[in-house]
Amino acid sequence: GRRRQNCETRGVVLRLAGVTATLWEAFAASGLRALGKCRLLLIGTFSEVRQYMSLLVDEMAAHPSCHKKGVSGAINNFVAHGTHPGIQIHTYENRRGPVWTGANVPRSNVLADADNDLINEDGYKYAVLHQYDQHEELWKNLLKRFLKSRQQKLAVLDCSSFQMESGDLRGYDLSHLPADSEKECCVACLEDTGCGAFIFSAGR
Repeated sequence: GRRRQNCETRGVVLRLAGVTATLWEAFAASGLRALGKCRLLLIGTFSEVRQYMSLLVDEMAAHPSCHKKGVSGAINNFVAHGTHPGIQIHTYENRRGPVWTGANVPRSNVLADADNDLINEDGYKYAVLHQYDQHEELWKNLLKRFLKSRQQKLAVLDCSSFQMESGDLRGYDLSHLPADSEKECCVACLEDTGCGAFIFSAGR
């Protein structure tokens, strides 16, 4: 079967799924053929992800002759399975780790708790759901659940503190959020302590 596991790097969670990269093409001398074909999904805090990405960039720079399609996945696995000062890596299987990838999970193996949150085989809620759109019923439930929450916020929050006027400002947006109405922009701004104004444009 396909090899699927998760790696956690001191607050950085890496997911390995049996897919594309061929490790031995770049790292045959390192004895990494046993790792198989994998690629990574990287999540975590900004500082930890930056630390990991620095290692990745250094490793890629050290192997210029290997620069071709798929090699970034191979180098990712080399870094993830190596030993690096200040970073500890722990591996997890997809069905027992903090990240769930739904693409290759049979419908009968999808587990949920009483609150309808997806859980792993140890009973813990997943921190990240990846490729959940491969399961139609799950996707519908998530859309229904979070759209309902969004609509409730729109109904409750008061936007009277903002003065609405037509117009736009030159320059780049500090941030961007897809929205269907001024009210949605208002709600997003109210939830961000650093936001003092917003621009709604139907054409963006």
